[in-house]
Amino acid sequence: MATGDSNAPFIDSNSSLKLYAGIAFLSAIYFADVSLRASRKCFWFDELFTVYLCRLPDSESIWKAVINGADFNAPLLHLLTRGAQRLFGDGLIATRLPAMVAVWLFCVCLFAFVARRAGPTAGFIAGLFPFFTLAQYYAYEARAHGIVLGWCGLALVCWQRNAEGQLRNLWLAGFGLCVLGALLTHVYAVYILFPFFLVELFNLFHRGSPNWGVVAVSVFSLASVTFAVYLPMFRVYRATVPFAFFAASHDLLQRFMVAVIGPAIGVLVVALALFALESMRGTVETAGFAAIPTREMLLAAGFACIPIVGLLGSKVSHSPFIERYFLSSVAGWAIFLGFASSNRKGSWTARAMAGCMLLLLIGDLATTSYLSMRNRIVLIEPSAGFALSTNPADPMQMYKSVSLDQSGLDIIVLRQVDYLYFVRYASPAVVSHLCFGAPANDLFLGMYERLAKGARINLRTTTFAPFLATHDRFLAYGGADGRDTGAMLTFTTAGYTLKSVRADTAGVMYEYEKLDGAVR
Repeated sequence: MATGDSNAPFIDSNSSLKLYAGIAFLSAIYFADVSLRASRKCFWFDELFTVYLCRLPDSESIWKAVINGADFNAPLLHLLTRGAQRLFGDGLIATRLPAMVAVWLFCVCLFAFVARRAGPTAGFIAGLFPFFTLAQYYAYEARAHGIVLGWCGLALVCWQRNAEGQLRNLWLAGFGLCVLGALLTHVYAVYILFPFFLVELFNLFHRGSPNWGVVAVSVFSLASVTFAVYLPMFRVYRATVPFAFFAASHDLLQRFMVAVIGPAIGVLVVALALFALESMRGTVETAGFAAIPTREMLLAAGFACIPIVGLLGSKVSHSPFIERYFLSSVAGWAIFLGFASSNRKGSWTARAMAGCMLLLLIGDLATTSYLSMRNRIVLIEPSAGFALSTNPADPMQMYKSVSLDQSGLDIIVLRQVDYLYFVRYASPAVVSHLCFGAPANDLFLGMYERLAKGARINLRTTTFAPFLATHDRFLAYGGADGRDTGAMLTFTTAGYTLKSVRADTAGVMYEYEKLDGAVR
């Protein structure tokens, strides 16, 4: 694989009908798969923050809720989701449409970026790769992470075209708008600037001067969003989230690789096997295509290293390091894989690799369709590890001990993410008896209070002491994983006796009674 500083494209803008037909075919498979998954996945905890904020009457109300800590996602997420709901309704697919379209754009842009240098087959390999990573899950999640990938892909193409010199100012403006869009969608989008700054640092030492246009629009976008959006959000964040709550552990990078790139291990193994077989057969003759610019290889390396930069940033700022915040690193791996499989004369590896990925993609759609028709599809939330409800006709199917309760007793919900789900999907008769309970220093107490105020919804929260002071008999819903033992100990220490236990698919319902108290 040759590298250099050539700007000459491998393919021109007049792509063949066959090429467009291939993109359309793969796009149809992609949208069929993610639409099917989205239609089966009930909104879960994180997504419900988006859903409730999008119900506010105007953008000013959304902005006010965001800067007061109702949701620590930048406001463009809610505005884009709200726009999709205005056009197509507030259903499971429509609400997730911005993420679905954005991840598709990300894949198309990766194709365009790599095919520009290494040919359409290599471009297809790069464009298909994200679907086999964790990015696929966030293609049907009504949150910011998939949308950031869309902005990232568009920024890649604009940056590449700007470097080629034609319509330079137009592509530079597009790059600036994409960076601005990403920063206004999620705070952690600041990390996608690292690869571009890395390249400009290389240009400074290698050529004596960076691309001042790229530097200027990047700095301007970052500075304007920081002062207008990030600083107000940061003040609320620091006032409400414990400073050392997200202490980074030593194995975070390993966990990131397993979670984000791990699902694509089969694809990577096939690629290594094909490249090894080709090497064993001897050297193949290069086809004389344009050299891949060094700066584009460096850019790919910068994207692949985003988790390392993110880990350092998290340690300095004591902010969370969560895999989904750094999904843009997938771009680096996709570009490397595409360039590594560049077409060469007599080489069959790129075509074989693209064919294998296509078969896996079709197989994934077939499997999803088969499981969906038999109501056996399983979706696991990657960060929390919770099994999600995949029966929109009966969203409380996994929580029968809650939905079928007719005791009339108040239910204190101990699992943090379950309470908001119950408020959304349980019957009004059940919701009227629900409240979220936690120790006084629990992070989710403040989170629910800010959401209730910002989104103008009725959420009941309580610490244990005032709840126990007014209840001699109650129900407590917790998990079956033993994480609620602290709450159970609090109840028994306060003189309550465990009367009964009922388990369902997702958790356990406990009944407590204080026998020596007067029923209130």
